[in-house]
Amino acid sequence: MVTTKRRPVASRTPARKTASRGAHSAPRKRAAPAPPSLLRRHSADLWSIGLVTLGVLLALAIWGDALGPVGHDVDTGLAIVLGWTRILIPIVTAGAGVVLLVERDRPEPLRTGIGAALGVIGFCGLGQLAKDNPPFRPSIGLRQAGGWVGAVVGRPLHAGIGSAGSGVLFVALVFVAGLIATGVSLATFGRIVRTGAAALGSTLASLWNSGTQIDVDETDERAV
Repeated sequence: MVTTKRRPVASRTPARKTASRGAHSAPRKRAAPAPPSLLRRHSADLWSIGLVTLGVLLALAIWGDALGPVGHDVDTGLAIVLGWTRILIPIVTAGAGVVLLVERDRPEPLRTGIGAALGVIGFCGLGQLAKDNPPFRPSIGLRQAGGWVGAVVGRPLHAGIGSAGSGVLFVALVFVAGLIATGVSLATFGRIVRTGAAALGSTLASLWNSGTQIDVDETDERAV
């Protein structure tokens, strides 16, 4: 009986496919990211300049009545909406611009705006409570209080939890708004307050000691 040996079947995969697979398996070079646009590169600067400029214009309109009819209309409109809290709007607006300027590495206009808005709402509520919670209608009393915003947020809280509870909530809201707008944590704020209090205490102590020393020297000279 004759046995025949089978020859091994050669691989049918052509060399071209193998080469092509090797070429496809090689890592591709990623294209370099496009440089940021001009507006994106200077977004923090533009926001800062715009907010500080707006704050100065609002200060001229609200504090100095120095922008003519337009400034007068702006002041009247803000008085109806925000009441006496409108005098803080220039400070809040310019302060937001300064915060964005300080945070040049990671500017967050949305967070700063939310914090500023919450702070204004809190102050409007406090103004509403300070003026005996005037009713929600256009009047001089409402303009001198918290305006429409103060009436909207203040009257329901006053009816539900009274003046004391509403005041506590509005003060807490203003405090939280400051933390959100500046991006400062509560622990960091505590350290800042502690450091500032220590510096103020040491300064007052040194002034007191220097004044006491001067009085002692003058007493000794008079005795001589």
